Amino acid sequence: SISNLAASSSSSSSRGSLNVRKSTTNNEASKDAQIWIDSWKTGGGGGGSSGGGFGGGGGGGGGGGGGNGSSKATSMWAMYLLLLESNPLATKMWTSGALNAFGDLLAQFLFEDGKSVDVKRTLTFTFLGAFLVGPALHFWYGILGKIVTVGGSLGAGVRLGLDQLAFAPVFLATFLSALFAIEGNTDKLPNKLKQDLFPTVVANWKIWVPFQFLNFRFVPANLQVGAANVIALAWNVYLSWASHKKVPEVVIEGKNTKKKGGKR
Repeated sequence: SISNLAASSSSSSSRGSLNVRKSTTNNEASKDAQIWIDSWKTGGGGGGSSGGGFGGGGGGGGGGGGGNGSSKATSMWAMYLLLLESNPLATKMWTSGALNAFGDLLAQFLFEDGKSVDVKRTLTFTFLGAFLVGPALHFWYGILGKIVTVGGSLGAGVRLGLDQLAFAPVFLATFLSALFAIEGNTDKLPNKLKQDLFPTVVANWKIWVPFQFLNFRFVPANLQVGAANVIALAWNVYLSWASHKKVPEVVIEGKNTKKKGGKR
């Protein structure tokens, strides 16, 4: 959860020398990330850690008391952090691709017959997640961090406003346009945008506004895309369903224009 991510970051920083400094090369980034991870593991396994993240917060054993399951979860999280620091763009790309794939599969099973899987549709959604969503969010969050240098709640509010009022509508229109282009439905795109773009943006605001405020306020910049992925799975289920809703076909008969139901 977001609170766990924020708590993990806060708890880790209090253990000493856990902040990864900015690196100018991939080798330096990888070395710094490994130092972060080693320090985090050392602090989590020493005993008496009361919470933050995957350390197993209740008893006396800290990370060691959680058994193999806790140890594996810690190792996986540590590996993800290492990849996120050493190769952030590629890591965010495959993460977004996987979440888009899973979200589309859930949408097909939850909102459609669920008897068969449209593999082409899932592969298209996966492709867009990896090569559109992941890179777009990676660079956008980086730009936001440079544009808005104010901290605290004010900075989070400004980032939220730019994210949801400027970026989100343009990005959703781009996503739907790319999806329809890949699926060969460009002729239906104008009607699709007219029918579903605004409702999709409103749904986006309902889900993302409260979350993104917490994300921008409490989560470190290098983990914000990863934190967003927590909510992204639920959002991707909705987006897959919304983007594949039927679009009315426009039939022109002389000077009269009629609409009739059509397949997506």
